[in-house]
Amino acid sequence: MHTKKLMLPAIIVTSLFGLVACGCGCGSSDSSGSNDKNPIMQKDTPKKNNKPVIKKGGSNSSGTKSVKFYDIFVGSDSAELTEAIVYDGNVKRTETLLFGKKEKQSTNNEYYLAPNFEAVMPANDEGFIKKISKTTKVLSKNNFTWYIKSNNGKSLKLNMLLKEVDISGKTEKDKNIELETVHSDKFTYKFPKGSSCYVVNASHNFTYFEFDDDKHSTRYKSVQEWYDYNSENLYNKKIIAKKTLKVGDNNQYTATYLQLAKTDTNKSKEPIWEYPAIVEYKGKLYDADYIFELNHHENTDPSKDKVYCDSYNETGANYLGNQIKTFLKNNKSK
Repeated sequence: MHTKKLMLPAIIVTSLFGLVACGCGCGSSDSSGSNDKNPIMQKDTPKKNNKPVIKKGGSNSSGTKSVKFYDIFVGSDSAELTEAIVYDGNVKRTETLLFGKKEKQSTNNEYYLAPNFEAVMPANDEGFIKKISKTTKVLSKNNFTWYIKSNNGKSLKLNMLLKEVDISGKTEKDKNIELETVHSDKFTYKFPKGSSCYVVNASHNFTYFEFDDDKHSTRYKSVQEWYDYNSENLYNKKIIAKKTLKVGDNNQYTATYLQLAKTDTNKSKEPIWEYPAIVEYKGKLYDADYIFELNHHENTDPSKDKVYCDSYNETGANYLGNQIKTFLKNNKSK
């Protein structure tokens, strides 16, 4: 997702369930805890570049409806292709290493705060998905919901709708097709027939603040110092107002955000869906994001504007995975 555009937990998002938990791209092959001995996808190291990196090895024996999509995560020295299958009350996530070594899992936590709401979630994929897995509900083949629950019983409900875009025959020259993958602008490609990418439209039932352990602010000694700094360093963003809310299960914490103009002063078309924020949480100050947009809709028509490809179908993922794998191998020593 472009520059972590998605409002799902920094899910929302690198991409979807690799985005969902900060795009770590690391975790067990079946984070749901299932004992299934016949995984949908198995690791494979093809000898030829035109061979699929995904090898089918089973089917959905339960007969229940599901949502399936593929993500590609590129780290500093590695690349990984992930298959995610969402069922009612279950999520299966399987990874295929394309290049290098697996990235280490984050040991941090993600924090979600709103008025009368507080939740702490693991920042790594395996722990995050294990927690939300039992809450998933499939609404259609490309639409599902899930929940993050607070200790007081209040739930943050998130809906993900994967809008399919045909990218058959699309090349690097199609400037309105933006691949959300590192290095994709450094090699030529032409997607084969049957390739699709998914654009994520997301919604949630109330606004919230999000931060993680990595964002613990040691730079600012006070909220005013944070505000003064941002007033001078938001580049093209115009601050309309500074607003403060009480948040937490019992509204025991304070969170402040900067309301910005809807578009950049440089007339950029990039939408603003989150505001910079700071949270006073358990005696410490944390840089945070305030996710204010309840319904986030992305363009799906490349003839009108840019299409940001968040995830792919199997054909598109196989092709792009092989292209990235080849590129990284050829540039390993450069």
